[in-house]
Formats: sequence, structure tokens, C-alpha cells
Amino acid sequence: MNKSKPGEKLLLRPSEGAKWEAWDAVEGGHPRLAGAYDSPGQAGASPQSVLAIPLRQLFAVPLWLATTDRALMREMIFLQLERRGFAAGRNPRDLIFDYRIVASADNKTLVLAVALPGGFPAHLSIDVRACEPSARLLPLPADAITLWREDGRIALAVTRGGELAYFQVLGDDSLSPAALLELQCVKLQLEAGNVVEHVRGITLWGEFAPAEVAAVGEALGLGAAAAVLPAPVLPSEWMDLTPVLVRRSRQQAKARDRKFAFAAALAGAYMLVLLVLVARTAWYSIEARRLSAGLQEHEGEVAAIQTTASRWNAMSQAIDPDNYALELLRCCSIPRPDDVHFTLFSTDVGTIIIQGEASSRASAYRFVAGLNNSADLRAYQFQMPPPPTLPNGNTKFRIEGTRYGASTH
Repeated sequence: MNKSKPGEKLLLRPSEGAKWEAWDAVEGGHPRLAGAYDSPGQAGASPQSVLAIPLRQLFAVPLWLATTDRALMREMIFLQLERRGFAAGRNPRDLIFDYRIVASADNKTLVLAVALPGGFPAHLSIDVRACEPSARLLPLPADAITLWREDGRIALAVTRGGELAYFQVLGDDSLSPAALLELQCVKLQLEAGNVVEHVRGITLWGEFAPAEVAAVGEALGLGAAAAVLPAPVLPSEWMDLTPVLVRRSRQQAKARDRKFAFAAALAGAYMLVLLVLVARTAWYSIEARRLSAGLQEHEGEVAAIQTTASRWNAMSQAIDPDNYALELLRCCSIPRPDDVHFTLFSTDVGTIIIQGEASSRASAYRFVAGLNNSADLRAYQFQMPPPPTLPNGNTKFRIEGTRYGASTH
């Protein structure tokens, strides 16, 4: 805060609608709301600004690590994220993630790993001082669940003591029965994994009706209270969540600066480099002719190898155990309640479609929750639109599961 001048755009964060709030630094170190904009780019961000990334654009993964040595943690977290499919289909160097320590006990460490998805939006890839999850820029109550609206969704943050232990956005944009069921599942899952110990209450920031506050408290069995969304705060240390596009842009800028600085020195060595290139080109030409002669000599063997390789490449998707339809059907059937039956089960690379009927909407939602909590299906995220009720009183549902990192096109 002390490095920012009064009137400078200090922090940009998503608001309840599709707008973005710009907060200025003022005398005394307290931010002041300067205005609302349609996008962070319109707010006039400076290199000293901080971007609050909407939680819907991030993945939060709490992990217990069997070590207290920080030198080992990053590699252990990377392996856990890779096992969960966050690096699937892209270069591991493009997996942007960072972590913060939440708690330690019995030579183990609880960390919150935060990863950027492969398709991070270009309009959020702006060059600023730091990119932080929006939840880390709020004064979250200790040992509590906090809800607020941002970027058209309901955001959720959970703390362990005074540390942020988990966050996500709810599947619905309102506190519907499905959203309340999702909240219950999140709380149970965090408690089962010892991510949280004692959740003391629920805070709802922003415009929530008294009925919504009461419904949340009743669903989770905790005291719930509404309050005004507070002003942002800056963390004591930054997370390294710079988007890939920004990192590449910075690398290119540094490369241009280095080239400009050494232009005079390189001019003197130009002729030597040119002679080396000519010599290497001649050598490559000789080597190419030698290799060409060798290929002609073994042309039949090369053609056979290429044919075999093409066949294996064509079969790669079919022989991947993660894509076996019967195996996926088995995994999806394990959490199925007795009063739920399938009418259609379809799989494609990276997607699972389940259609069926349940005796009630609650059974359908329990089934979706079971799919999302299944250890066998942890690489998939399952979503279900609100299911209609049939004339016979049953509930017809359609569930779509998408593999993390898989293309939806």
C-alpha cells in the first residue's frame, strides 16, 4: 500500500454483476472505491495494480502433505495436481499454480494449492503487479464459511483459523435447493478430509434476502448472518499466479531488451557467426545426403514402421483405460441410489452423459453429489441442470461430466 500513490488504481476486483470495481490508494493506506467498469482493461490498470481473479477461473485443491520441508512441497503438489488431471493435454511448463500453508500437525502440512486452467481468459491476462484469487483479498472471518456474489456467480470461501483453506463457486447463481445441497457436500467433504476443524458460522456478504440467510443456516446447521461486502485488503505475501500469456509477453520483452543492449557487441561478431553458420549448413547438407542415402537403402523397413506407428496412433484413444465405457459405467453406478435408474449412458473422449429417472429431485441431487465425491471419478466434474418432474411423479435428469482439462468443443 505504501508503494502506491494516492489516486492510483491499486486493486481491480469482480463485483456482484458483470462489472469490475476499481479501488484507489488514498492517504492513510485505506483503499477507496473509484468506479465500476465493464472489464479490468477499461479500469486503467497500472504495473503496480493488483488483479483479483474471479474464483470461477481457478481451481482450489487442499492437500495434506507428508512433510514439513518446504523444499519438497512444490514438487509434491505438482505430482498431486498432475494425478488429478490438471496438466492433462498441455505442456507441464504451462501449468500455473502456487500454494499457501494452512496448518501443520504430526510432521504433515495442510496446503491450499491454487491452479489456473489451461483456457484462462485473455481479457484477464493483463500485466499487473500481482494476480490473486479474489478470496485472498477479502478480510475473511476465521473458522467460517463465507458467501458473496462475483462475476455473476455465488462464491464460497472456507477458513481454518485465520487462513484460507478452500474456495469455489456454486453451480447455481442463486441459493436454490441444489446450491444448498452443494454447500452441504462441500462442508462434509472438507470435514472428512480434516481440511477444517470447527466451522463456527456462516457469513453472507452483499444483497442476500433474509429467507436466503435463514435457508443457508438451516441447511448447514450453523448460525448465519448477512453483512455488507467489505473493502479489499492486500495479503502479506503474493501468490505467483501470473497467466501464461503475461509470462510469455514478459519473456519476449526481456529478450528484446537483451538484444538491444548487446546489439553493438553482436555487430562485431556477425561475420564470425556467419562463417560458422555457412560451415554448419555445409555440414548439414552433407549429413542430409548421407541420411537420405540410408533411408533409400532401408525404405521398405521405414515404410513398415510408419504404417505400424500410424495404426498405434489411431488406436491410442480406444486402448486408453481411462476411456473404457464399461469401466466408466461401473464407476458411475457405484454412487447411484437404489431409486435412480439410467435410461442412457454415453461416453466420448473427456465427457460422460447420463440420463435417467429418480423417484425424487433429492435423489437426483444426491446422485450428482456422489459422482463428484467419487474417488474413481475425481478427474471429472459433473453438472446437472434443474431436473423436471414427470407426470408419474418421478424426476427426469440429465448429467454431464467433463474431464478436467478436456476440450468441450
